[in-house]
This record gives sequence, C-alpha cells and structure tokens, in this order.
Amino acid sequence: MTKVANLTTMEVNALTDIDGGLNLTDGHARLVLTEEQAAIVARLPEMFAQASRRSFPDIEREAHATFLHAVGQHTAPVGTGRILSCYSSTLATDIVARALPAGSTIAVLHPTFDNIADLFTTRGLHLVPMSEEALLAQDWPVPPVSAVVLTHPNNPTGLVTPAAHLHSLAVHAARHQQTVIIDASFRGQVREAQYDTYAILDAAGTDWITIEDTGKLWPTHELKIGFLAYSSRTTLPIERAFSESLLSASPVVLQLITALAHDWVDGGYERARGLVQRNRAIVEEALAGVGLRLADPTSRISVARVELPADGPDSNLLYKDMLNRGVHVLPCAPFHWADPDSGLRYIRISLARPHGVVAAAACGRSGERDARGGQWMMRLSGAVRQAREPRMLRVMFSRFSQRSEPSYRGVKDLRPCTARKLSMNTQSPGRRTTDVIFASISATSAANARCERCGQPVGSMWYGSSDRYGLLRSPKNSARLSGLLFHSSIRRKLRARSASTPASPVDSRAFCGWCELSGMTVNSGSNSASTSTFVRSRSGTVQTIVATSSGFFRHISAT
Repeated sequence: MTKVANLTTMEVNALTDIDGGLNLTDGHARLVLTEEQAAIVARLPEMFAQASRRSFPDIEREAHATFLHAVGQHTAPVGTGRILSCYSSTLATDIVARALPAGSTIAVLHPTFDNIADLFTTRGLHLVPMSEEALLAQDWPVPPVSAVVLTHPNNPTGLVTPAAHLHSLAVHAARHQQTVIIDASFRGQVREAQYDTYAILDAAGTDWITIEDTGKLWPTHELKIGFLAYSSRTTLPIERAFSESLLSASPVVLQLITALAHDWVDGGYERARGLVQRNRAIVEEALAGVGLRLADPTSRISVARVELPADGPDSNLLYKDMLNRGVHVLPCAPFHWADPDSGLRYIRISLARPHGVVAAAACGRSGERDARGGQWMMRLSGAVRQAREPRMLRVMFSRFSQRSEPSYRGVKDLRPCTARKLSMNTQSPGRRTTDVIFASISATSAANARCERCGQPVGSMWYGSSDRYGLLRSPKNSARLSGLLFHSSIRRKLRARSASTPASPVDSRAFCGWCELSGMTVNSGSNSASTSTFVRSRSGTVQTIVATSSGFFRHISAT
C-alpha cells in the first residue's frame, strides 16, 4: 500500500497549494457568506466593543445557550460551569485525551477521522476499534474498555447513531462504569442527529463527555469554537487539563457564534442543507456518468465518499495522481486507522463549496471554476482508468546519436520477465510518432542475461522504431519477437489478432525474454534535451526500462 500523510496534513497542503489546485479535502464551509451572514460579520467592530463592556461569563453563557439550543441540545448543562469553550474541537479532544488515565483502554468508532485516534494514542491510551456494524447491532465493548468514543454523525460515512442505540450504550456504560464520549462536530448539519443526547445520557445515569463544534457550519475562516461539556458524575481532571492548554476562547468569536446560531434557526440551516444536497446530487449524477458511485448515498453531512472500482487503483495512489491533475481529495485509508487497507477503495470529497464551483468542476458547466482543478470528475475518471498499477518507476535519460551504441553500464538489479499485463500508448508533443527502446538488463553481464522465468537468453536489449508495425526485435535473434510496442493508431489491430496466430510482425503476444510482458502504460513528455517516462507495473519492483524520443538514449537510471 502506498503510504500517505495524515488527513490534516493533506488538508493543509490543499489550503497552501500555491498553484491554485481545487480543494475538495476538508469539511469546513469554504463558502461565500450569505446575505444574512455578511450582515452579522459586518457587526464585528460592535462585538469587539461589547467584549470590553460585558463580562466574559455572560458572553460565554449566551453563546452556550444559543448554539446548543440551535442544534437541539436543550438539556445541555448551560450555566453549570461544565461547558468549556475551546478554540477548536481538536483542542477539546486533546484535553479529553490528557484527562483520561494513561494506559487505559478505550473503544473508538471505526472508521473515523484519524486525528481522533492519533490524539488518544499520543496521550498513552490503548485503542480498540468499534465498527459501525457493531454499533448498529448494539454490540458494545466490555471491560477492560473504560470509555467508548462515538462520532455523531460519523465522518466520513455520515452515520447517525439512532437515539435508541445511544440509550442502549448509555445503559451498558453505566452498568460497566464506562465513560461515553461523543464527538458531535457534524451534528449541526443533520437534523436527524439533533435529538437531545444530553437528556438520554443523564437519564441512563452514565458518565459522559461531549464535544460540539461550530467549524463545520459557517464560512468564518477558522473563527470557531469547540465546546467541551461533561457530566456531573465525572471524576476526570478535565478542568485541570483545560487550564494547561488555554486561558479562554475569544469573547468576540463567542459573540459571532451567538449571532450565527440565531440565523441558523431563522433559515440558515435550511439554506446550508439545501446547498449541500444540491452539490451531492450533481456529484452523484456526474459519478454515474463515469461509472462510479457514492459509497454513502443516504449521508447528509458536508462530505461524501466515492467508491472506487475493485480493479482500479487504491485511493492512496489515486490521491497522488489527482494531485498531479490539480485536484485535492482525501484517500480514506487514514480514516480506517486500525485497518488502513479497508479504506483503499474510497476517497472523500467535500461538498461545502459554492454550487457553481462544484457544478463546473464535476460537469464542466460554465461559471466559477478553478484553473487547474476544473472538471475534476473527468480527471478522477481519467486517474481511475490510468492509475491501475500500484507501483511507479521514473526513468530519466538523455539523447545521443542514433549511430552510437547505447551503454547500460552501472544499471543494476534490473531483472527481466517481471513486468506483466501492461499496455502502451506513447505520444510526443509536436511529432506524429516516437521511436522506442526497450532494454532488459540483468545484474550480471547483459550479454549473459537469461530470463528468470523461462531461462532463455534474452539478449542485451530490444529495439524498434515507430514504423507501421512498431516491432521489437532481439539483436541476437531477429526471428524471435521479444515483445511489441504499438501506437494508439494500431492498438486495436494488434489486439484483434488471435492468440493462436503464430509469431509475426503484428502479433501482440509476449515471448520468451519477456514472458508475460504485453506492453506498458507510458506517460512521456519530451523536449530537445531530455525525456521523462513513467512506467507503471503490477510487479513488486518494476524491472523494465523504457526510453522514448526521436532517437536512442543512454544514461538510463531508475528512481
């Protein structure tokens, strides 16, 4: 599996892309302010003045009450001192991780955003995964698990924990003296998730901690609050861990959240949800047009997973391919923090973007679009079709005279007969065709090289020019075809040949020295000085060198 950075690092890379790639990574609302929101933001100078006149406890209490009531949490412990205001939900999660006893075992929903697991692990906790299937089956973990962590709704799947299931977990946790920890960062986006979780947890008599977040709701450019609430039963040193991290959240931002929460209940929720639904619908339609689909069609949060075909590239490799196409998405392997391989068939995209951008990027419609990331759905489709092989070899070389004899001294550990089931499509800008060299080099003398699969002599190289056959012939035995290169113009002819046809200049079968070789997928660009070629192979190590241009090449090196 191709390794990638953690999810937040990839989101930062998208935000700081100096080339202006299309950012479909983070779930934050990167939108234009609505008319109502713009009017609220225009009052920031007044809020600054109020922050100097009003007491901080009054400002904070108002923000707690207004926001939590706006998302349906009417029995949250407002005014009790058991809601702490942090400048992000990530900080709130870290405070919880430090308050839990080091070395304790906690169950964390799987899959979910990787920094939740990372923060708990960094603070010395032992994690065990709890699958969404186990949650829906109400199959709750037992001691030594001392805490159960839910994401409600879950990110990236959008799963909402049903109220009856939360009640079942709360009763179970109370019986086994476990703490229920809920990350409700996406709660505000989904009405079905806005039942009063505080009432359910308190009624069951369990110990609980809840993290709320404003950052996923409004386009406030990281002016946000993470609310950390906890039950009266807890004995964890949460306030101590909080005091070690910060003095207080900004009273200006708290007032901003209060005003935006009022707008949320006065039509802001419906406007935001309508935008996400329209974006989801157009993405789903565009995906269907290229043979892909949403993995979670019933999800209502502002992100969506795209399911990749079983025979396509893994999401980590696709992520890197999409970067080269000017589009930032998230591979889903890191969400599956306990089993990254189970996330290789998914990528996640953000829907909290202007509808014109999503429409233009997905379908190529007119309107606002990103210079490099436009028509990202077509780019995604192209990447899925082309990035079929999980490993890549970059070959760099320089041109020299056709009359010179190529030299491959110093090229080591290149074994023939391991590249397999590949296809060739080579094109050079400004030229009708290109010449091609295949070189098979063994770690020993090229003159003595033998096929590791069949033991037959393979010669030092095979060469061919881009004539109407595109042949590759062994210089030692021109009667034996070692492989065949072909251009897109004659590809269908070559593939149409019957496998039973004897070897001939138009036979696309592989022979002897190449065994299962049937060509290569090559993306090449060339100029007057040099050419770079990318070769993809299913084998563990790519064993074949390709050089394309109008002549022969030397100084081949693999990196």
